[in-house]
Amino acid sequence: MSENKFTPLIADLLRNLAGEIENNKAMAKRLARPFEALLAETLSVSTAAGRGKAQKSTSRAKKYPVPEGFDPYKIFYDEGSPGLYQSLQFLQVDELKGVLARFTTIPRKDYVRRQKQELLVEMAVQGVKEVATRGQAFADYKLDAE
Repeated sequence: MSENKFTPLIADLLRNLAGEIENNKAMAKRLARPFEALLAETLSVSTAAGRGKAQKSTSRAKKYPVPEGFDPYKIFYDEGSPGLYQSLQFLQVDELKGVLARFTTIPRKDYVRRQKQELLVEMAVQGVKEVATRGQAFADYKLDAE
């Protein structure tokens, strides 16, 4: 038998498997476990081999702290934007940048040089709101509408 006969079948199988993994998070976690050790080993080897340029670029980027146990999405879901805005008012500038870095998709270059707390709070609220409400435009869409 020729390998060419199985190529479309294998490609179809992999497409179906990829679709199932995207829709089934538990299955994705189970399938990812064997690859985590391999990935960690590969990253440690590549980091040890390329200590030059990659190490320098990561050391320049300042890591901003995030208050321990702070979850802006929980606050947003429980109290909405006003509640999140109030809770962010008490954070320092570096902590706000940490929230932006960890919990939003706002590019780092947009907030790194900012120092005004009020502006960073507004950016954080907007960033959390964008991520939390992503996809809700399609929430009421019905496939069986007749």
